[in-house]
Amino acid sequence: MQANTIDPGKLVIHTLPIGAGNCQIAQCPSGNKLIVMDCGSGGAGSQNWNADTARTYLRSLVNASTEIAVTVSHPHVDHYRYLPRVLDNLPVRNLYLSRQLTSYNVDFRNWVAMQQTHAHMNTITYPGFYASTYPEADLGCWGPDGHGGWKSDVDSYILGVNVGAGANEGSLVMAMRYGNFQTTFTGDMTAATEAQLHVPAGLGTLRSNVLTSPHHGSESHGSNSPAWALSTQPELVLFSAGTRFRHPRCSAVAVYWGYVGTNSPGHTFHCGTDGGWMNVTNTRNVLTTDSNGLIRVHADPDGTFNFAWGL
Repeated sequence: MQANTIDPGKLVIHTLPIGAGNCQIAQCPSGNKLIVMDCGSGGAGSQNWNADTARTYLRSLVNASTEIAVTVSHPHVDHYRYLPRVLDNLPVRNLYLSRQLTSYNVDFRNWVAMQQTHAHMNTITYPGFYASTYPEADLGCWGPDGHGGWKSDVDSYILGVNVGAGANEGSLVMAMRYGNFQTTFTGDMTAATEAQLHVPAGLGTLRSNVLTSPHHGSESHGSNSPAWALSTQPELVLFSAGTRFRHPRCSAVAVYWGYVGTNSPGHTFHCGTDGGWMNVTNTRNVLTTDSNGLIRVHADPDGTFNFAWGL
């Protein structure tokens, strides 16, 4: 694990290899705001990252003036279990939740109460389905406009949250646009979620340069469908998964095969079938945290990006 330095002018996406779960951090182009998307794990991974490893890594990205916002896609512990440890005494300005706070465990609720008391954190929940019409200002990035004011660098939109009755389909799905670059974070989205997503005028399309695969690369309940792959047509797909349920499934990886780029250095990742594991060695832009470790994407507003792994 390496501490990260600020890369001015680039949106940096950090995907941490925490096993069977998800923990991602978007670092704004100014370098001094972090948007944390989930941070939890059910263990069962090969990279030996735990809550303390994730805590140390995140703290390499902050200073005394760093602004932090957090989204939790849904109330399954493999998406939020680590947050109280990772962010224990760092002031969080805004927290966005799928479902209501009562859906989360007592450790998380206690952390929220502490943040609300000591850091005056704003907690945003929704009584039902919600999707952004305009950018969510507190989930975006801002930079100097050259005239003494501020302008939006990165616009963030909630494409949907609180679909249906179950936790997975209720996942908060968020897209970020940095000029001509777009990335989408999906939680444990299912086909039911996908059917309700709203694409705001500010995006116009679901097409994503970089996509975090829904549901760790599962194929259950319509996750990672061919229709979703066609809608997003990602150049790079990231699978945040450990070894539980043999995620990502090889059939889920395959739906993106015709869209992703083929310019990666040769690398190997594993995917699962009903009978076991397959090791895939290739140059396609497909990465899995359990095989490839920590993944960082550096994006420019002209739509170009580069990425590295195993850091």
